[in-house]
Amino acid sequence: MKTEVLRMEHIGKSLNRVKILDDFRLNVYQGEILGVIGLSGSGKTTIANILAGLEPVDSGRIFYREELVVEHGKSMGRQPGIYVIHNTIRLVPQVTVAENIFVIKNNSLKKVLIRQKAMNQQAKMLLAEVGLDIPPQTLAEELSPPEQHLVSLAKAMALGAKLIVLDEITEAYTYRELIRLKRAVRRLREKGVAFIYLSHNVSELLDFADRITVLRGGKNVSTLYRDEYEQSKILSLLVGSEFRERTKKDHATTGELLLQFRAVSTDRIKSVSFTLQKGEVLGIFDIENKANMEIFHLFTGAKQPAEGEILLDGSRFAVKNVFQAVKAGVGIIPEQAADNGLFPKLDFADNFAFLIYKKISNPLLCLNHRSVNFLAREYGTKLGISRPERRLPVGVLDGLTRQKIMLYRWLLYKPKVLVFANPGAMLDVITKKMTYTFINEAAKQGIGIILVTSDLSEAAATCDRIMVLSGRESRGDYLWEEMQKIDVKSLY
Repeated sequence: MKTEVLRMEHIGKSLNRVKILDDFRLNVYQGEILGVIGLSGSGKTTIANILAGLEPVDSGRIFYREELVVEHGKSMGRQPGIYVIHNTIRLVPQVTVAENIFVIKNNSLKKVLIRQKAMNQQAKMLLAEVGLDIPPQTLAEELSPPEQHLVSLAKAMALGAKLIVLDEITEAYTYRELIRLKRAVRRLREKGVAFIYLSHNVSELLDFADRITVLRGGKNVSTLYRDEYEQSKILSLLVGSEFRERTKKDHATTGELLLQFRAVSTDRIKSVSFTLQKGEVLGIFDIENKANMEIFHLFTGAKQPAEGEILLDGSRFAVKNVFQAVKAGVGIIPEQAADNGLFPKLDFADNFAFLIYKKISNPLLCLNHRSVNFLAREYGTKLGISRPERRLPVGVLDGLTRQKIMLYRWLLYKPKVLVFANPGAMLDVITKKMTYTFINEAAKQGIGIILVTSDLSEAAATCDRIMVLSGRESRGDYLWEEMQKIDVKSLY
């Protein structure tokens, strides 16, 4: 008979009169990996915060190891044996891995110093248990985020974890890093540890979770078992209607050369060459997720080529900052664009017209408010942004609306090239699909698009070609048709 570790019954949680969780139910058994999947804003992080003891519930009950730990309107506090790992790393950066694992537990630095050798030996055993081969004396700040997450798993085991909650931690992982995390989780599951794996990535859970609970709008939609897993079915449950991913683009390249990289080298890339045509979508995929952002930084002016040259419309492209890049005709769309590319205190009209302020101002730089209001009406209607929303600061709008504003204002500006950094990062499936639709629309208008991405499936869903980077060098280009047949493992 299975041993139940946790049960959440009829959980309700509201924030500013908005329901975050509504009659939510969940249970997880010893030695089980329970996947909980939901779109952005569906309540996943609230679940993690409740289980971490950071937020009270408004209603419902929670049982931990058959003991009632939460009743209506209370916080469960920190329960021994429940450990939550958030996407935001919470290790102490200036101390060693071993100290991060044990200092807080012992709460005495003096004891730790006396038992330094024993502590390092124990830390080494715990690190081996999660598949991390590093010296325990390594400073936490020297580790990558995925390595810090593995240290957090080791720390959870040192604290005697019975249930570990992983809250959307894998967004920036490479394929290898994700495989390593899954191996560690499976190894700990065999020791009887239960996991709740919160994610918005369907494909990540299909070969991993023992059960998948689908969360939509703070409510349970369905719980599926392995023999019921089907990606299209889960996506339909997520969005509440039939969902079809676009698998073939309906834009066509013009054959007209727009951009050239000629043997460009920096301290992170070596002799990289590629071309971009008008209306073409080119993906830059780095297997190790170490060099692809270097190409993005070359477009922003944050990096300069040590060797080689970049040509835009046959002229040398060399900029020192984003403003010069935009002036030259290159649009820059950073990772998590809706949060990093807008002015949160300004309304829709001011954010949307920002890039063309100079064009719609008079010679004395007095803004033509009539033109701004006209653009707000026309594009607001086109993008499905209601009149009340247009008057609000964009910082209070939902993620999908902010993403629309950030992206579609570039079509108003009409750049020659748009460069994206990980366009799907931290987006739910609906916002991601809208972003991909935008990319297709921009390509139809003859804009050349470069997607710097660490997600091969994202590139395969949107790009005409992919250039694969391995180490510091290019491993060649793949056409869309070739990409559909690629086994990811063969690229490593």
